[in-house]
Amino acid sequence: MSDPLSFLTPSVDDAYECTTLCRGPALLEVDSALNAAAFCRCLPGRGGSKYDCAGCAANFYTAWLDPMHSECRPCPTHASTLGHENRTTVEDCACNAGRFLHLLEAANGTCRKCPAGKQKPSWDFGKCSPCSAGRFSREAGSSSCSLCKAGRYATESGSTTCKTCPAGRAASDNGMTECSKCHEGSAMPDSNATGCARCQLGFFANTAGMVNCIGCDPGLTTRGLGAIVKLTECICPQNKFLTEVLPQMICSRCTEGMTCDPGAIDWSLSEHEAFAGQQSHPHLLPAFMTLSDPRTDIYTQMIVCVFNVFVIDF
Repeated sequence: MSDPLSFLTPSVDDAYECTTLCRGPALLEVDSALNAAAFCRCLPGRGGSKYDCAGCAANFYTAWLDPMHSECRPCPTHASTLGHENRTTVEDCACNAGRFLHLLEAANGTCRKCPAGKQKPSWDFGKCSPCSAGRFSREAGSSSCSLCKAGRYATESGSTTCKTCPAGRAASDNGMTECSKCHEGSAMPDSNATGCARCQLGFFANTAGMVNCIGCDPGLTTRGLGAIVKLTECICPQNKFLTEVLPQMICSRCTEGMTCDPGAIDWSLSEHEAFAGQQSHPHLLPAFMTLSDPRTDIYTQMIVCVFNVFVIDF
């Protein structure tokens, strides 16, 4: 038999290599058909037997039928040698974008599609790679992964779909990996949101991630949109002032001779921690005065100045 360890190429121009008989007993029984060509085979990248070898064309590779005979086989379906000739193995065949070479299936003549959640962007010899977080591929055989649209997200790599942001959260841009909670002072009742809405007048949101803004107590409003703190941002409107905070906030009407700006509070609430530094209180109109401490009796004892005559009005 031929020696598999002694193959040599006769010259650099030859497309084959030859060996000799294995060393053994001095006496051999030799087949009459045995000649020098029987110890030669084609080099890798070429097909044929003995001296009769031809280089494998582009999109073909060497497949060995046995140790001494080879043939040029076409690359699997959807694969190419990228224009190179004399390829030596099926692994030299590059699958097209969205497919990868599975060696156990190469003999079946096909490249397998990348599974959903993975991609392969070009003709090459690589494998499929998972979609990164914030991207997805729904179908098998994807050459690229798509960005999750605003209002949706994908936390993990290899996603086949994007999840919808729940109520109280939003994703403002494409390719988001998570949804952000609505900031304090805003809310979002709908899912799949790209942003949160500021609380309207008369409403507030005191924590992040709220689905709906909370309404101020009856009769109260807010100075503007996006209120956060109930006690300080829910206020009494013009000509009313805050007199109670528990069990709910209550506004009282200013009496004759007084004026109350929006947000005015009773003097008695000035000591409440939430209203520390609050300077807006009911105050007397011109031509009115009080005979007692304005911080306590301004609302019950008024003196109307008419033509320099004081008239006590209870």
